[in-house]
Amino acid sequence: MDGVLIVDKEQGWTSHDVVARIRKLFHQKKVGHTGTLDPMAVGVLVVCLGRATRIIRFLDDGEKAYTAEIRLGVSTDTFDAEGEVIESKEVPEFTIEELEAACEPFRRQIQQLPPMFSAVKVSGKKLYELARKGLEITRKPRAVTISELNILSYRTPILRIRVVCSKGTYIRALAHDIGERLCTGAHLTALRRTRCGRFTDAQSLTLNQVASCVEDGTISRKVLSMDEALSPLLRVQLSRIEEKRFRNGASVHRWDILEHRDGEETARVIGADGDFLGIAQCGEVLKPVCVFV
Repeated sequence: MDGVLIVDKEQGWTSHDVVARIRKLFHQKKVGHTGTLDPMAVGVLVVCLGRATRIIRFLDDGEKAYTAEIRLGVSTDTFDAEGEVIESKEVPEFTIEELEAACEPFRRQIQQLPPMFSAVKVSGKKLYELARKGLEITRKPRAVTISELNILSYRTPILRIRVVCSKGTYIRALAHDIGERLCTGAHLTALRRTRCGRFTDAQSLTLNQVASCVEDGTISRKVLSMDEALSPLLRVQLSRIEEKRFRNGASVHRWDILEHRDGEETARVIGADGDFLGIAQCGEVLKPVCVFV
């Protein structure tokens, strides 16, 4: 089966565990996912099946939305509840205004330092592999954008927030940094991803629900086609002659579309009979990037 399945990942499962389970349920090897979730986190995990694994990079650039729970006053080495406590402090009775002031500097593009316990690679080695050996190395901050950071509730010492952010943002690191600004320290105690790009938790299925749908034969209704999954992209339908050129990897001239566009844009390409043909870059010509023959 080819397509995209939105899974509601449960706590304790790694993203790889979910992929392995889907492989068994669907009896197919080609399965991948976008946007890794830590084992502690739950929520939206976009899983690609079969040939749809080739479009992962086109699905993974959208914003992510999360709800998070932060425990003030306790710092851990992993910045979350799975790590070892390294410092504890008293937490004063903060006002909402004080909490808002601590959050305000993060409501923009920021330079975020990846946690040592992360899959970021430095000189070919994952940081968490070094961290488990007790090593800490210099990391380069990365530019990420936090477009929304809303306080949902606060009851000492638990702060609940909603975050909308760019790909690559570590909510664990954000929790740690908020704790640093409040001078109390902090760590992440719960995290739910509610949106990944255009995919939301309203579309998601738990693994048990996926298994039930596979068993009763209704799973095909839950799997999005590649055309549906890429629906935010420009849609270009080709004639039979243009389709033949595109399938052979040749560029196609479509002045009716291209002359009205400024700069390059990624498009999904549809054949004369409505078949999904692949993805192209629209510039001076329609240039194939990913072709499904």
